[in-house]
Amino acid sequence: MIRREDNAEHCRLFFRVAPPVITSTAELTWGSRLVGRLELPVLSRQSFVDSLQLQMPALHARLGMEAVVCQTFIAAQCQGLYAGGLLTAPTSLAPLAEFGVTAEFRDENGAVTRVTVPLTASQLVARQALISAAPRKLARHAGRWLITWRVAGRELATIRARAIRPAICRRSLRLVGTRFTVDDGKEITLRRQAPAPGEALRVGPCFLVASTEPGLAAKCEFEVIAIGTDLRESVNCWKHVTLVTDGPTAIAPGTIPAPELAGVQAFELRVAGRPLGQLPLHPVPIATFTSEGGYLPPADFPWTPAAEEELNDRLGKLMGD
Repeated sequence: MIRREDNAEHCRLFFRVAPPVITSTAELTWGSRLVGRLELPVLSRQSFVDSLQLQMPALHARLGMEAVVCQTFIAAQCQGLYAGGLLTAPTSLAPLAEFGVTAEFRDENGAVTRVTVPLTASQLVARQALISAAPRKLARHAGRWLITWRVAGRELATIRARAIRPAICRRSLRLVGTRFTVDDGKEITLRRQAPAPGEALRVGPCFLVASTEPGLAAKCEFEVIAIGTDLRESVNCWKHVTLVTDGPTAIAPGTIPAPELAGVQAFELRVAGRPLGQLPLHPVPIATFTSEGGYLPPADFPWTPAAEEELNDRLGKLMGD
């Protein structure tokens, strides 16, 4: 078939032939003269399936209004699981219109939920596409999960996840650092040590918490207690619900007027009534050496991550690091 281009002196030639079974070459001749050559590549079904790759496979857990990438989550909190990744191929993804992509969600009891992932027309003509799958129903019990992506029987990727109980999550929490939230009337900053009297308008605690569970995503309720100078009186108390992971998460419930710090000895962080650590307002006591070469024992001081960080900093300066 010949078709002339609009407002042009050129024509387009169209040829229809049976699809070749192997890679072939088409030649256009005029008489005995070769005008052009075109390679017709043919990709077998198995070659196409073997060429597929699922990059960056990830699992998202829906916790309330948030969807967080994780490997571990609390079973009672999870309202849905989403698996996703970047599907790539050296050619277009058009054959997937026939093969299809499926995701299998398998719990430790052997129950399997299969989800077929449809691709849009724009995804099929491209060489890569973001895909995701979510089961309609989710068994909300503790245990291990196995999410497997398959195309035409071939396994592309596998994601392992674990659903735990709230008690296991709480036991895994650790205090990894402390800071003071300082408002001097001009800006709000984080400091290692409490500000001097008259230096700030408002001061509050900031605790850095992390979990030892790999890839955890969970919501926990924390209590921050302002302990009085007699160490038995609770001056103030905040409750704060936040998302925690296996990386440092800041727990900063708020600030109080600086004059009220006179009656506060330390801030304490608790979860389910269990203390995780304290942030004292008084500086680390200085050792006083005697004339005999000994030193006077300092007053009782709770050792905190901030004190440990300050010690490492000073030792580093002493060693010339």
